[in-house]
Amino acid sequence: GVSVVGEVNLPGTRAYIPQDDRLHGFYTCQAYMKHYARLSGKGINSETETVIDDILNSLGLEEHRETVVGDIFLKGLSGGQKRRLSIALEALSNPENFFLDEPTSGLDSESALQVMKFLSD
Repeated sequence: GVSVVGEVNLPGTRAYIPQDDRLHGFYTCQAYMKHYARLSGKGINSETETVIDDILNSLGLEEHRETVVGDIFLKGLSGGQKRRLSIALEALSNPENFFLDEPTSGLDSESALQVMKFLSD
């Protein structure tokens, strides 16, 4: 292991995505993205819509934009799709630093590659 003594200063904006996705089952991907955009103060305009589309497309969620997240009572997104939606939501704020707990946990190899490519861009 490595020991760090002192302070670590990490300038810029940060986003943390925990391992377990905490999403409400009744929202669609599109509704969630718009809701997060409003919460971040961006509002909804053509530029925001374009950013939302780009993020959903980059994470392979374009076909699921009108799919509800779902829960134990309501069929919706798969576990991997929920994981990618959690990443998409945090990406809306365009953070300079992402902190992810097990970012590819529960993802198939193609989705894992998609997520890693998205995060590296």
